[in-house]
Amino acid sequence: ANMEIYDMALKSAELNGMGTTTVIAVIKDGTAVIAHVGDSRAYLAGEELKLITRDHSIVQSLVESGKITPEDAKVHPKKNIITRALGTEENVVADFCEIKLENDVLLLCTDGLSGYAEEKDIFDCLNKNTDTVADELINLAKVGGGGDNITVVIISDK
Repeated sequence: ANMEIYDMALKSAELNGMGTTTVIAVIKDGTAVIAHVGDSRAYLAGEELKLITRDHSIVQSLVESGKITPEDAKVHPKKNIITRALGTEENVVADFCEIKLENDVLLLCTDGLSGYAEEKDIFDCLNKNTDTVADELINLAKVGGGGDNITVVIISDK
């Protein structure tokens, strides 16, 4: 995928510099292998909402180094600057993790959700366990400002 995007951007001046983030899950026998690049995220909702992935962004680096707080990161002027993306360079490295699913809900989403909805509200919505949860999460992000694309995938083994 990285090379397809990268090659396309090289062929057209108007596409120069384009890139995208991604989060992918492959599930087999109750185990999810998750790969991600950028600030698309994976969460696991069991007894609480747990962020599985780590954003590849300037503000995440600032939070991890102790220079800003997670609350400061939400309003930081560089909050949308990512440090890794598909298509922006010839080789990109994805981060991987493996988790066991045990009566959990796995949420994959873009920053259009995580950047505009509070984690508590996301968790509450995921616990409704209805067929409309994805639509409800998208509406939650829209109500929160919805200034970016909003993609939501919900995988449940409940």
